Amino acid sequence: MLPHPLTSPDIFQHVRMIMGMVVGLSVTRLLTGLVRIIQHPSQTRIYPVHIGWVLTLLLMLMHFWWWELWLIELPVWRFETYLFLILYAIILFFLSAFYFLNLSVIIQDMKISLFQDENGFSRFLP
Repeated sequence: MLPHPLTSPDIFQHVRMIMGMVVGLSVTRLLTGLVRIIQHPSQTRIYPVHIGWVLTLLLMLMHFWWWELWLIELPVWRFETYLFLILYAIILFFLSAFYFLNLSVIIQDMKISLFQDENGFSRFLP
């Protein structure tokens, strides 16, 4: 098999751009949801567990974004590595979307929203 014409840093730039878009969408979703809670404090009953999950996921997203910078030192990029990283970023986005399902509707009670049957988040709980 012929060697691949792209070097590891070239492939890294491509992967970092895609992961950055997905992680950026996740952070945007979480921050938009938090801002809506701050803008309408009297219309939303805040559930501390929900806010804790949101802040934890926000920290996980920031850590993942920082950690991905070190991937430039990866000597060989394989499709499996690429697929794993993209799927991980997509799962983080799904979790972000599950925390604030519908941003166009003001949620009355965060506890009910977090544990609703329609909410995809509750499907991940044991």
